[in-house]
Amino acid sequence: MSYTPVQSDINMLFQKVKKRKIRLELLDKKFRVLSMIEGNCESDNFSIDSTSLIRRTYSCNLHIADDSLLIGPDKIVWFDKYIRPYVGIYNPRTKKYIWYLKGTFAYETADYSYDENNNTLSLSCVDLISILTGDRNGRQTGLDFTIPQGEDVRKSIIGIIKTFGFTQYRIDIPDTTVAYDLEFSANASAHEMIEELMQFCPNYEYFFDIDGIFVVQRIPCFSNDVTILDDKVLHKLKTSDPESYSVDFKTVKNCIEVWGHEFDEEELSGFNTATYSNGMYDVTFEAITALEEYMVVGMTVPAANPANTKVRINGKWTFELIDRYNKSVPAGTMQKDTSYMFLYQNSKLYYLGGFNIHAIFKNEFPNSQFSIENVGEEIWEIKSGGEYEDILSDAEAMERAMYECYLSNFNESLSFSIEDIPWLDVNQKVSYLPQNANSEKPLEWLITSISGSADENGSTIDLSLIRFYPDWSEIYKEIAR
Repeated sequence: MSYTPVQSDINMLFQKVKKRKIRLELLDKKFRVLSMIEGNCESDNFSIDSTSLIRRTYSCNLHIADDSLLIGPDKIVWFDKYIRPYVGIYNPRTKKYIWYLKGTFAYETADYSYDENNNTLSLSCVDLISILTGDRNGRQTGLDFTIPQGEDVRKSIIGIIKTFGFTQYRIDIPDTTVAYDLEFSANASAHEMIEELMQFCPNYEYFFDIDGIFVVQRIPCFSNDVTILDDKVLHKLKTSDPESYSVDFKTVKNCIEVWGHEFDEEELSGFNTATYSNGMYDVTFEAITALEEYMVVGMTVPAANPANTKVRINGKWTFELIDRYNKSVPAGTMQKDTSYMFLYQNSKLYYLGGFNIHAIFKNEFPNSQFSIENVGEEIWEIKSGGEYEDILSDAEAMERAMYECYLSNFNESLSFSIEDIPWLDVNQKVSYLPQNANSEKPLEWLITSISGSADENGSTIDLSLIRFYPDWSEIYKEIAR
């Protein structure tokens, strides 16, 4: 997990003289330390990028003192080995070095050069997600296979990473099931499978943390999420290099329309016209003698629904009408003489929507820089086809429309250089007031990338950030209650 700084870590950022060291741990695939190197690193570079599949990269040039650092099956540098770089900052109060881990990496390339004056090993390393992409490994062998509808998403992810040798994980996601069959070819990579499963967990991220643990967690998206650094600290550490602020106008959208799955009658186990009386819809499906899991039925309703609607099928199965989030369907959702689809699952009947799943969401939040009011016009984007055809209910289409509109908010970016903070990570929230900000108070930002050097010369790092906004879907749900 990310390093949690304490006050002594903050205090060390403001030391006038910072003595630094680099230490490398060389590990086997069970993360056991085989060797430790200190003082051999001539130079290094690192980067962390939350927008990249390979989140962390590291490269270094090592002076070779003996043949244990050469390349080969019986050496420290090989396919079945990992490397962990640390940067040490000297604390004059304790007279000890405080060591900060930069990540756990697999080798990508290794170059050895030797002459009369130099004996150097150059390493280029990538984080452990590289083991799951198919480049180094991570491809499914055998026949084509399917993760079936109804499977638990968390258990499916755990099964995938264990298949490829990773047994340490922290997967913090809500109880979620696979909404439809996910089909994969025999050559599919573990990354491709996980990516498909993650679509059922919007606003969540997956990566390997600095300790080499596979993590799935929510991206900070609430106002009460921890702010790791405040404006005062960042301004004190900021270098004299220019600050860059930009807005990508062409990607701003404040009205999103989503067209999901389009049902046809061949997909339905039954379809008929219902009758209505006293808050109850009655419908008969002659072909249905028993209710089966994931059965989809349709009916044309003769009247708009009131609150707390009930549906009775074949005179003997009665259900409260709820949406895919187990909330009662609001009054007036279904209109007179219109057809709607319903899903039977886990002994419940879920309202899906019409023959063509559909939702519209508009950014009308005044605290958004790109709301309709602040922009002065509606800027539309229509989402349909491809992955959107797999959206099976109006409720899920609305959540996706809100999420797409939420993502469109992240079009303000900021970059500047600061003195090195060795424990800083991406997708952490900070507060900072840019030079050109139309605000008197510091604004909230998410760190998207960090790059620099951890060696003795690595006194500064480059930061890229995007403007932080609270997750609208949660705000919208609170308002709806």
